[in-house]
Amino acid sequence: KEGPKVLEDEYIGKIALAETVITPEKNGKVEFKGASWDAKSDEYITLGQKVEIIETKSILLIVKPIKT
Repeated sequence: KEGPKVLEDEYIGKIALAETVITPEKNGKVEFKGASWDAKSDEYITLGQKVEIIETKSILLIVKPIKT
């Protein structure tokens, strides 16, 4: 049971950068660790906004906007 948790720890709580607009209706892309990832959010995220990774589903990152 420890294997997958270690992988999650590399992502959960980390900061990524939105490469596209992400809305609850439409997934988008974020840049994380130099790579582009598919991302989903329950909130509206603008291009270039910093987001926090709150969950991973396979290669999909679930993110939320960081309130500044």
